[in-house]
Amino acid sequence: MTPPIRTVALLQLAVLLGVAAGIGFAQWQGPDPPGSGSQATGAPLTQEPPPRASLPEVTPSPSSEDATGPRTIIEWIEGETVAIPAGDGQISGLVLLDGAPLAGIQLTAVASTERDVPEDEAFIDRWMGTLRHNLLQKSLEGHRQTDETGRFLFEGLDEGYQYLLLAEGYSLDPIDGSDGRKFPVGSEIELAATARSQEPSSATKANSPWATGGVDATVLVGYVEGLRGFGTLVIAEGQGSLTDPLEYTRISKMGRGKTTFRKFLHPGKYTLAMEIIKGIPGESERWRELHGFWPVEVEKGFNEVHLALEPPPTMEVVVSSASGEPIEDASFTWVQSIPHGSSSQAMIPFKVEGHRYFLVPSIQALDALSGRSGQEVSLKVYSPGYSVAHVPVDRLAPIEVHLEGQAWCNIEISDYLGSGFEGRLVYSLHKIEDSSRSFRDWNVVDWLGRARIGPKPRGTYQLETRIVKRGGLLRNPSGNDISLVGTETVHLGSGDNLIQVGVPRLYSLVIDLDAELLGHGVNIRSVDGQWGRNFHAVRATLFVKDVPAGEYVVRAGINSRAGINSTHVRVPQENSVFLRPKVFNTLLISGISPTSPEANRLLKVGDQLIAINGVPFSSRSELEAAKQRSHPSAIVVTIIRDGMVLDLELSSEVFSRIQQKFIER
Repeated sequence: MTPPIRTVALLQLAVLLGVAAGIGFAQWQGPDPPGSGSQATGAPLTQEPPPRASLPEVTPSPSSEDATGPRTIIEWIEGETVAIPAGDGQISGLVLLDGAPLAGIQLTAVASTERDVPEDEAFIDRWMGTLRHNLLQKSLEGHRQTDETGRFLFEGLDEGYQYLLLAEGYSLDPIDGSDGRKFPVGSEIELAATARSQEPSSATKANSPWATGGVDATVLVGYVEGLRGFGTLVIAEGQGSLTDPLEYTRISKMGRGKTTFRKFLHPGKYTLAMEIIKGIPGESERWRELHGFWPVEVEKGFNEVHLALEPPPTMEVVVSSASGEPIEDASFTWVQSIPHGSSSQAMIPFKVEGHRYFLVPSIQALDALSGRSGQEVSLKVYSPGYSVAHVPVDRLAPIEVHLEGQAWCNIEISDYLGSGFEGRLVYSLHKIEDSSRSFRDWNVVDWLGRARIGPKPRGTYQLETRIVKRGGLLRNPSGNDISLVGTETVHLGSGDNLIQVGVPRLYSLVIDLDAELLGHGVNIRSVDGQWGRNFHAVRATLFVKDVPAGEYVVRAGINSRAGINSTHVRVPQENSVFLRPKVFNTLLISGISPTSPEANRLLKVGDQLIAINGVPFSSRSELEAAKQRSHPSAIVVTIIRDGMVLDLELSSEVFSRIQQKFIER
């Protein structure tokens, strides 16, 4: 049986390493050359190199199945085959150098391929995968030469890949100004070729004529002022207007801070212009406009020019506060509506004069204002300490914006230190109509008894005071960790608003329970539902602390859900309450009809019915009245089963199949 290819490769590598190590060890153990000991003379000595050991070749045993397989690592690598996708795609185009067709250059189309390498991949697997990936990429390459008109045509390309076009000695860029360098199959492209300059050696750099002030070439350098967005500087021979794109050459892309350029030329007269692509990115209806048209005369040597674009259309925005005070630190963002949302673009003012700002709309904003894109544009104005303003814009005209000042609420608590509430009070501001609450809105009081809340828009708020159990703020507070103990209505104006409050007045309540209620749950809750506590009655007396003034309902026992074993108490008028089991009537289920599977599934003999639709009854007449008031198709009954209170929804048909025994107490 022939070993696998990977085993043969590893075995071959191990033998090579072993033989090399053996030769080194033999040389180290060999006798010292003459003259190396202490008795050596001063005569020059020579040493012959050791004989080269022949490396044995390890090959797999031939078999009847594979007698012609690879026998060495080199044969194995050269014999590696990769499945090559077949394709019939084409990429064609034109290559121009300084506006003229570039003929006779060798182009290479390289497929853009990627290989995902798992983190836990073994070394030999990663090496093999890289080998196959390189072989695949090499097999997908195409080579063509441009004809006398500068045109080229690649055929037999695979449609599943995008291709990069390379040329030795030149860099290729799309003439349309796009940033993409990868082209899908079926593309028809025009490329501008730029000759790559050879990097001079360090010696050449040290002695370059530029370092000594001399000039040995004609070069045009300069910078462009007033460019907004992106553009491409173009040049043409002669002086005059440029109309045909074939008449000029693109020499430098500009934008994102790049405003300088350099171009080696022959002496003569030229025309420079700035080509700007307009339209909406991603849309097919985009066009180019030329701006500037600067005539220059290039002389032999070094030439420097300063080009300035005409001031773009601007919009004046005057920003003031609601009281008329000028705001000189405003910021602006253009917001443009797009399908399924909006896009925004921060804008730096073109010029600022105090609180008068001159803004240059973006190309997209100009398209929207002209109605070409059919979209709406608004201006977002904001400044520290003021609310954000959104101003709809439909034309380039001066506008005035008044920003509403934001409000801050400064809370000072008197007699805070030593009150026992240190680290337990939190405050929050909410609009009266806002019902949502979150612990992220709470503001903790500092050790001096102060809290600062904001910024908030001006208006009327509810100031809510809550008290937290000790250590409750160290985790996400739950309902049992924090309780609302006070609410106050406040009005906030612009700027700082000082509100002085005292520590909340809290009381204690004693709940005494009858012995029959021990072991059951006890619940105390305010009538407005803002404050509540739950307890488990393990003793006859419960002490409830930190109870704010108000009216409360205290419930105890398993029947509290039906309104039984509950009472009302007013705090601080009352400081204790006693709960005893109340006598109530029940309807005992003594039997269930065997012909009703649903009744036997939901009910059990011995269940005690204590309420219908949440209403208890004290007589048969009240029981029948409750049944009549219920929906004819469904009745919600409250029952006691094995000491637990359950709510069940029964149909009228099921309810009629049970045998009832009314127990009057």
